[in-house]
This record gives sequence, structure tokens and C-alpha cells, in this order.
Amino acid sequence: MNDLVPTRYCSACLTTFEGDPAACPNLACRVERRAAGWGAVRQPGDLIDRTYRVICLLAFGGAGVTYRVRAIDDDGEMVGPDIALKLLFVSRDHGSYVRRLATEAQILQELHHPNIVEYMGFVHRTGQSPYLLTRYEAGGSLLDHLKRAGTMSVRDAAHVGRQVCHALAKGHALGITHRDLKPENLLITAQTRAGDRPNVRVADFGIAKVAGSLGDGITRMGAFVGTPQYAAPEQFLGEPASPSSDVFSLGAVMIYAMTARPLVPDAARMDPADAHRALVEALPPSILRPSDSAEDCAAINAILERAMAPDPARRCSVEALDAMLSDVLAAPSGGDAKAAAVGTPVGSAAAFASAAALTTHADALTEMKSSSGIVVPADRSAANRSRLQWAAAAMLAAALVLGVAWRWAPWAIDGLPVIAPAAHEGVPGASAAMERAVRVARRDIRSECPDSKGINATLVVVMNADGTVRWARALAPDRAAAACFAGALRGRSSGVTLERPAKAKLRIRL
Repeated sequence: MNDLVPTRYCSACLTTFEGDPAACPNLACRVERRAAGWGAVRQPGDLIDRTYRVICLLAFGGAGVTYRVRAIDDDGEMVGPDIALKLLFVSRDHGSYVRRLATEAQILQELHHPNIVEYMGFVHRTGQSPYLLTRYEAGGSLLDHLKRAGTMSVRDAAHVGRQVCHALAKGHALGITHRDLKPENLLITAQTRAGDRPNVRVADFGIAKVAGSLGDGITRMGAFVGTPQYAAPEQFLGEPASPSSDVFSLGAVMIYAMTARPLVPDAARMDPADAHRALVEALPPSILRPSDSAEDCAAINAILERAMAPDPARRCSVEALDAMLSDVLAAPSGGDAKAAAVGTPVGSAAAFASAAALTTHADALTEMKSSSGIVVPADRSAANRSRLQWAAAAMLAAALVLGVAWRWAPWAIDGLPVIAPAAHEGVPGASAAMERAVRVARRDIRSECPDSKGINATLVVVMNADGTVRWARALAPDRAAAACFAGALRGRSSGVTLERPAKAKLRIRL
């Protein structure tokens, strides 16, 4: 995997020039644990190469640190735009690490495009660890946007997907395959809120493959390259990545943007062969969002099926993917009334009024497949009105069911709304399985959250039927260390199965 990819962004740095790494507990833990052996981490106000003043730390990776900086003039005053400076650790400023950073710099020099981060320089001189300069993007990553605004609608995800298509098409035309698309590597140009459609720029070309020249030979043949949750099936088999691998990864990123869950959540912890098998079994993907119209969901599912075919030769090109996403955005919206009905308090008179309006609106719609296989609206005949009225009644009933589920199911996990099977209390063996998951993962989590060791905590845990922890939250004590432990518990396995998804409260020593 790419050692230069940020492991966590400091959200405090997105809103203030005085960003404090302590505001990001997990990041601060990594900095404190690794800095001693890998070289000092610069603090706000420090100078790098006597040229750039540190504003704050942005990200901490396996090979280096990324800072938000600005250049200084002869009087020591900061001038010019904010810059993201990726600096290698002293112990990593040689060999393949330098070659990868230099490769990324040379790639970015060639890729001048509004949807690709802007190259601003690469410095490698004696006595100074190499560093890469790119323009700082004030909105953070796509992952940061999802945490602020929640999951994306089908059309918003298509809007982001088209921008990434444009960036990939530019690279593919020059023989460049990114190989590591993921939400953290898609940067947002400005701060965004719920309902905004972000402007995206693709970043982190450190492990990109360049046909016939740059980067060839840096990665060992047969080695896994990429991020497991978003990688194409062939990447798990050690086969060379191709432009179709990027198309698959973009589809996986769009799924995460719409659901807040990757296709195989535990892929990073699985053996590559097992991860490959689980990924192929999860294909083709199927998106069902109650707040989106059936037409939009059907359209995006048809697109994802073509973009994420297990066989790379059967996947659509990035240009074809862009055209299909464009069709989704251009099609008349059929989901406004439905979204209003789903979003209205269940049982209220407004809900029934919305359902009546939906029936009237539905009379003018029908489903028709275009030549590209995308479902688009068209006129309905009067003969179909009765059938649609029954369909509207069924949708109202579904809204009632969704309302009940919304009340009792864990729809929000750490600020990201998801759709998942409802968990139940009192499931036999659930508490013991959850305690086992904590015991199995305790040593590993303590290395990530060292301050949690020995804390007597109360956790609320939801476990899937397969024995993996869906989510966990610390009720007490109200401390960052307990929250860190609970967050790191997500995705851990107990090794046992349950009758059904379970929810329980644990009082346990971390």
C-alpha cells in the first residue's frame, strides 16, 4: 500500500490557522508514537527548509508527514497561497520512498487538469529530506465531506464520479493508472455542507503506474498495490493494475459515498485470497436508498454493474462511465415527491398529503430503458393510473415501516448515516461474543489508543449476525481514550455467530 497516503486528516486544520494536532486524538497518538524514531514532527510556526512556515499538521503516514504551510518573504512574513507540503521522514528519505515521491511529482507536472491537485514543486537537496508541494485544498477529503454532510444521493455521487472520470481520462490518455482511488485521496476545493455538490480533485499519485517509463519496477511483481476496501479483484491476485482497475475503484468509492460502507468492510484484515473471494461474491453491487427515486437507484445499479464487472475486460471505459453518469444527471428527477414523503414525520397528515401528491405525480411517469440501459422517466397512459395508485399506497405503507425502523435501528454511525439490519436486545450469547471481541482486539487497539489501557468503561455495542462489531460507542467515561477504543472496535470479529444482529451494553475493562 502507499506509505505516503494520509492515515487521518486533522479537521481542526480545516477551520483555523492555529490547528492543534491534539484536537485529533488518533492522529496525535500516531505522531507521538512514531515521531521519536522517525524524526521530529514540526509544530505550528516552525520553518521547513527555511522557506515554508508550518500552519498545522494535516496528515501522518507511514513514510512522512503532510503539513499545511505558506512561503515566507525576506521579512519572515507569510505570503502566497496555502500549500500542502508532503515531507519524508529522515529514515525514509532514500531508496523506493524517494523514487515514489519523485514519481508523484513528475506525474503531477504532466497532469494539468482542474480535477487533479495542482503541482507546485519538488525539492530534493543534500541535507534536507525530500518534499513535494501541491496547492492546499480547503475542504479536506471526500471522507471529511461525508462526515460533515452525511451520505450522498445517487445524483450527488454521480456528480463527484464524473469529476473523477475527467481526471482519470487525462491520466489514462498519458498511460498513467492511479491504482489507489479512495475517499481520502479525493480532495475538496472548499468547505462544504449537507446538500452541497463538492468540487473534487484527485490526489496521491505516489503508487501510480506509468506505462513504459516512470514508476516501472518500483513495486514488486505479484505484490498487492492499493487499498483493499476499494481495490479491483485482479489487484488481490497480484496482477498488474490497468485503467479498468481505476474504473472499478471509482465505482467502489461511489458506493461508499452513497452508503458509508465498502463492499467488503473487513478487506484490509483479510488474506488477499479470502478478500478476493468475498469481493467477487458481493458483485454486482445493489444500491437502495429510500431518499432516492427508484429510477435513480436502478440507473446507478446498472452503471455499477458495468463499471465493477469481476473481469477487467468486461468493464466499461472511463469515458463510457462518464457518459452514463451524465445521463443520470440529465434525466428528469422523479424522486422529489418520494423524498418529501419519506422525510415527513410518520403518521402525520402531511405524510398522507405527500402520498396523494405522489400518486398524482406518478400518473405522469413510467419506466423506460434507453439504449444505454439507464432507466429514465416517460409519460404514462391513463390505463396505468389505477395500478400506480395501488403502488402509491404500497409506498405509503413502506414509509410507515421505514419510520418505525428509523426509530429503532442504528441509522447513524459516528455521524455517517447508513442503512443496516436492525439490531435486537437480549440475543442469546451476544454479550459474551462482544466481550470476546474486545478481548481479542484489546492488545491491537491499545497500540492505537494507548491512553485507553486499564480504563473501566461502559460501551454500547452493535454486533452483526456473523459476529463482527458493526459499531460501538463509549457511554462512560466521557474521555477521548474511551471514544478512541470504541471507534477502533468497529469491524473486529468475535469468531462466533449469533441468531441475529444484536445490541447490548457492556461494562468492561479496556
